[in-house]
Amino acid sequence: MGLQSSTHRRAWTVAAASVVAAILVSGVSYAYWSSTASGTATIGSTTAQPLVVSSIATPLADLYPGKTDDLGFTVKNDNAYPVRVTALTGVSVASSDSAACPVSNLTLSSAISPIPVGGYQLTPVVTVAGGGGTATGTLPGLVQMNTTAGDGCQGKTFTFTLTFSGTQQ
Repeated sequence: MGLQSSTHRRAWTVAAASVVAAILVSGVSYAYWSSTASGTATIGSTTAQPLVVSSIATPLADLYPGKTDDLGFTVKNDNAYPVRVTALTGVSVASSDSAACPVSNLTLSSAISPIPVGGYQLTPVVTVAGGGGTATGTLPGLVQMNTTAGDGCQGKTFTFTLTFSGTQQ
């Protein structure tokens, strides 16, 4: 009786396992039904932020009648991408005391006055990193104080508003 009981249990176990396997297989087959999807997704583009131009940290104070000088500048880029500044395309000058020393006492480099098509090409090009990066550059021989500038031009400050052009790097 012990042998039959063991065989009977084994047969019962195999039968139960077969039923469980059949249920699992049929359940898995339901999980493989196919379906499709369609729809739209969007992405937007950023808007370019203007570059900010300012003086170098310590501007020179060494102009005198007859002297030609360079002008240093700093460019800040708040765009997410780097920008290559390639040309100076506009310059205006203001005097801290236009009555005592009008800007007519200054002469801008012939390379930019009047500004030729395309402007004063920067050599080297100034590359400004994105994300608030800054870079400095120099405009060599940009300005000369005329030899006729009078004593009223001593100790004055001249502010240059510079317009540059460039492209995303």
